[in-house]
Amino acid sequence: MSLMAAIDTVVRQQLVREGHKGPTDYDLLVGGTKATANSPATGYGFTAETLLRFLEQVSVRLRIDQPSLDYDWSRTRVADCLQGSVLTLIALISRDTVPVADRKG
Repeated sequence: MSLMAAIDTVVRQQLVREGHKGPTDYDLLVGGTKATANSPATGYGFTAETLLRFLEQVSVRLRIDQPSLDYDWSRTRVADCLQGSVLTLIALISRDTVPVADRKG
């Protein structure tokens, strides 16, 4: 599985685990508003705090899957994630992710 596909799968799993339906529409914003009775969703409604916890859990999931990936979630810019779509989030996560065997330091 490619790096991007692995991240996509883990992001979907974590969204579902946290009670979201998962990204059926990759244009939804990570930090946008959730659906209400009067308006459709523009996003998942994450805040900086909740997104940091989400990224940490994505890191754990990537680490335990095979092949094991090392995602340094603390390097990902939360503000960029909140303003972007789910596809942007996956791309930002990929910048800070390497196979475990490749991590130096």
